[in-house]
Amino acid sequence: VTVKNAPFKGKGTEDDPYLISSKKDLQVMRDLINDEDSSSSFRECVYLQTTDIDLEDEEWIPIGKRAFDGTETSRLFAGHFKGTIQIFLKPAIIENLAVEGTVNSTDISVGGICGEICGKNGIIRNCSFIGNVSGGEQAVGGVVGYIWQSGSVIDCYHNGTVTSNGGRIIGGVVGNIHTGGSEDSNTVLIQNCYHVGTLSGASDAAGTIAGIVSVDTQHESIITIENCYALQGEGNAIGSGKANTQDITLLKSALMKAAASSLGSAYKENTDSSFNGGYPIFNWQNSVVGDCNNDGVFTIADIVMVQKWLLNDGTVLDNWKAADLYGDNVINVFDLVLMKQMIVNIK
Repeated sequence: VTVKNAPFKGKGTEDDPYLISSKKDLQVMRDLINDEDSSSSFRECVYLQTTDIDLEDEEWIPIGKRAFDGTETSRLFAGHFKGTIQIFLKPAIIENLAVEGTVNSTDISVGGICGEICGKNGIIRNCSFIGNVSGGEQAVGGVVGYIWQSGSVIDCYHNGTVTSNGGRIIGGVVGNIHTGGSEDSNTVLIQNCYHVGTLSGASDAAGTIAGIVSVDTQHESIITIENCYALQGEGNAIGSGKANTQDITLLKSALMKAAASSLGSAYKENTDSSFNGGYPIFNWQNSVVGDCNNDGVFTIADIVMVQKWLLNDGTVLDNWKAADLYGDNVINVFDLVLMKQMIVNIK
């Protein structure tokens, strides 16, 4: 049995992604990818989360499955997702995602954005997790729990505590990196990332960037960690093992807050001390009030976008929070009126 009809708006392509607009949509997406009868039709599609989704503290089954005896299955997620859930990747992309909350698990491979990248070059890019991450014995990370064989974490940050309930292998950005498990060339890249917060509960292999880096020397592997930052006083950048390292720096808090230009073009200085502790944020975070199309300025184009969205013509608000002028986490006609008043007052 092959299920082909999707219960989402869109076609699942780059030009017309499936729209995930509710907790129910996310649950259906997960079940379709995890089920052997429907996985082949949905695991390689493109998904766009169009609104914040609150999982309401319910126990969550991850999206994507693989056997932990080393045998891959046909139900690994291999598409492209912009959303807020731990996902097993092969080869897939999660990008432009900011998550704030708490992740708690008793299992291994636990991360704020992704539990595990396994296989071939999964990418986590332009993502952040603000909050505490707690997992089992090993492979607990602020952004990614475990990278196996190949993968990249680029332009990402974590702000919060990372805790191992089993006493070992945690990292501020990535918990555990292991390569060389296949005859293919294996490459891991951690680039332009930072961690602020604390590491807790690990007596072995706790690193502010990566907890442990291990390589099977029988196969070719290149592990590079470059241009990454963490706060002073939380221990070594790498808890155990070796990688090709460049410009890994431990900074005092004041210098970290001013480090946006050093982290790269994805970041900007955070002028709001109440958000993310004042540490660097992405260019699309804390945007200009009213700038719901994310072009860096508030213009009549933003008002037109909100008006079309309210008319339900299929318009997607790229940055709906910027349009929430009324401050009630709901976009409605009150926000539209306030936007019109604001544009009149702009000289």
